[in-house]
Amino acid sequence: MQSNCVYCGSLFSFQRNTKKYCSNNCKQMAYFSRNGFTPANGSIAKSEIEYPPTDAEDIVTVKDVKYSTLNGSENGKEYNNAIAIENEFEKVKVYAKCLFRNLLHLSRHQHVEREILFEFTATWSQLTRWHPFQRSVSQFPYYSLVLELEQKLNALVKMHWKSDLIEILLSQNINDQLTDSLNGMEQIRNIKFNDIRFDNR
Repeated sequence: MQSNCVYCGSLFSFQRNTKKYCSNNCKQMAYFSRNGFTPANGSIAKSEIEYPPTDAEDIVTVKDVKYSTLNGSENGKEYNNAIAIENEFEKVKVYAKCLFRNLLHLSRHQHVEREILFEFTATWSQLTRWHPFQRSVSQFPYYSLVLELEQKLNALVKMHWKSDLIEILLSQNINDQLTDSLNGMEQIRNIKFNDIRFDNR
């Protein structure tokens, strides 16, 4: 039997009538598309692009994060600040949950495209440098885990900066910590990767 791939549209043969994609590549790309990732050229198979040797900090560019000031009367300023801090902390939890969930998913694929991993790692680094995250050190139970995983991701990027495809291997301990963390954050809303925004507006 034959059908058209839901992702790329090419004709492929199948034995099970539930098969939607012509390959695991298209299945992975469809997931990335639904969750806000934008693979370069839409394909995993690409020619290698040479990058000059550099440190991971140079590869993963963290944009400057600017913070808006709150307006309001003197009487309401303290209240407004408290509300703003509470809203920021909620964003910290939402963003961390999104990154945890996507890291687990990426680790289950045989390989991840270089540009996707670089973008993912840059966003993770932005979270750790974001003032609301840094201020949550005593409130957020997964603060240390976020910092630990940022170091591991940057090390992975530095090690494979010339590779087109990169494998993310999580230890059983890290995998269990991520799973337990997501269970503990079950009530926190889910967002797509592209919905992460590092500002106060």
